Amino acid sequence: MGFCGDGAEKQYALLSKKEWIEGDVEGLKTFFQTFEGMMAYLTSIATFLKKDTFDDEVIRAYLIGWDGWAHFDSRLLKKELRKVSILKQVSKVESLPAGLPFTHNFHVLYFGSLARDLPGIHKLSDACKISLGKIIKGGRVKYNKLLPDLSVVEAIVDVTFEPFEASVGDFVFFHYRRVFGTATPDDMVIYEDNFNQVLTFMKSLQLLKK
Repeated sequence: MGFCGDGAEKQYALLSKKEWIEGDVEGLKTFFQTFEGMMAYLTSIATFLKKDTFDDEVIRAYLIGWDGWAHFDSRLLKKELRKVSILKQVSKVESLPAGLPFTHNFHVLYFGSLARDLPGIHKLSDACKISLGKIIKGGRVKYNKLLPDLSVVEAIVDVTFEPFEASVGDFVFFHYRRVFGTATPDDMVIYEDNFNQVLTFMKSLQLLKK
C-alpha cells in the first residue's frame, strides 16, 4: 500500500492470507477507513451507484476503471475530498475537472498526496500508480513504466505475488510491486482506456504550464 494509509503490520499481514474469516474482513474494512484519500473516492462512487462502499463494482471502478465516468457527478467527489484535503491541495480540489475517470491513477497523477504533505511524492508516481503487466519467466512482470515527463516506456520489474497465483503469460494488476489480481480482457480494455484519458489530461496541464 506504500504511502496510502497507516502502516499497521497486523492488517498488512491479513492482506497476504489466501482465505479470510468474517472477522478478518471487518478488521480490514476498519483498517481501510484510515486511507482517507481512497475513502473519499470510494464513498462518492458508492453514493452515485447506490452501493456499499466496499462493493466490488465500487472498488473496481476506483482501482481499475469504469465505463460510466461520463455520467458520474464529480460534485460528490469534490464534497468528500474537501473533508480530507490539506491546505496546499484545496485549489486542486476546487478545480477538479468533470468527466474524467476518477481512478487511483487519477489521484496519483493529479494530486500526488491529498491528506498528508509528502514532498517528492510525484517522483514515486510509477510505483504508486496501479499498473498492468504481463508475467514473464522468472516471476517478473513486463509493463509500461511511467516516467516523470509522463511518457511511458516498456520495462521489467520484480513483484510480489502472494496470496495471488498466476502463471507466465498471465496479465496482472499491481501496486507498489505487489500483485493484487489477474486481469481479464475486459479489465484490460477498461484500464487502458481510463489510464490513457487521465494521462492525456495531465499532459494537457503540462502544456498549459509551459
